[in-house]
Amino acid sequence: VAGGANMSQISEALSRYRNRSCFMKEALYRLFTETFSMQVAMPAILKLVAIGMRNHPLDLPVQFTASACTLNLTRQDLARGMPVRLLSEVTCLLFKALKNFPHYQQLQKNCLLSLTNSRILVDVPFDRQRENPKMQTMAVSITSILALQLSPEQTAQLKEELFMAVKELLAIVKQKTTENLDDVTFLFTLKALWNLTDESPAACKHFIENQGLAIFIQVLEYTTIQNWPSSSCKMTALVTYRSFKAFFPLLGNVSQPEVQLWALWAMYHVCSKNPSKYCKMLVEEGGLQLLWDIQKHSEADPQAQHVAASILETPSLLNALLILRGFRGALLLSVRSSALSPIEC
Repeated sequence: VAGGANMSQISEALSRYRNRSCFMKEALYRLFTETFSMQVAMPAILKLVAIGMRNHPLDLPVQFTASACTLNLTRQDLARGMPVRLLSEVTCLLFKALKNFPHYQQLQKNCLLSLTNSRILVDVPFDRQRENPKMQTMAVSITSILALQLSPEQTAQLKEELFMAVKELLAIVKQKTTENLDDVTFLFTLKALWNLTDESPAACKHFIENQGLAIFIQVLEYTTIQNWPSSSCKMTALVTYRSFKAFFPLLGNVSQPEVQLWALWAMYHVCSKNPSKYCKMLVEEGGLQLLWDIQKHSEADPQAQHVAASILETPSLLNALLILRGFRGALLLSVRSSALSPIEC
């Protein structure tokens, strides 16, 4: 009866059918399409969305569409036009939705993306200790994946959101290192920071300003890191590199084998997961000689030598060398490579 052709009718429907989930779901869907490119803050509409979430806490369609509408209504600077009290109420409802529907990934993403808004993180009071480990893991993994899709220029445009993301991620790294917790959240957090700071001066500036260097010195002294990665690592690649050149100074650091091993494993990881791109990059940037040097060095860590050998034995590396340097270069690689079997990852 209320209709859904414009914002006035949608608002009327949300108000009149607040206790009827089937109509609420339909009204929220219409609202989502109307607010997809919203430019003006609409606190009255967000309040109606919150009422729908509060009245139907266990109704998945209502919670899902409401979480999507909340994201539209609070994205970027729109949250600045919302009262803190309303944002606090919405934040509590988002946490409830995360708790009630832990296996519905898109709903989880909607809620988490809303909760990473800088206005909510800075101005809205809520108990951050309520975050459970699974939600934290999903949040950092989403950050890591999204960071891969951004160019350095796009990353710089995030401004406050970038500052808060780097600050929160470093807090997680510090917590995990202090508590000696080696888990998937710790791994995703390291990768998220790597992806955000890769060739991004703005992110690197935030990293340094938030004591990132001191925190990562602790990470390098972390005993679990010194024994990682294990040979049973099966994860898919979630990091991406524009160049290997940043690794090259680390490859000669035999006095700190954990640093050398980290750089070697990172290179092997992407060469094995995306060989067409990274084997070619390794050859073009002159990284082969550094790997051969590690194999020959009398003081090099045996595990580092093993990973270096595994990179050199990557089948696509021989193909890349054949294309770029011809038969003679490929034959040289075959002769100089060791007979060690490649690691599994």
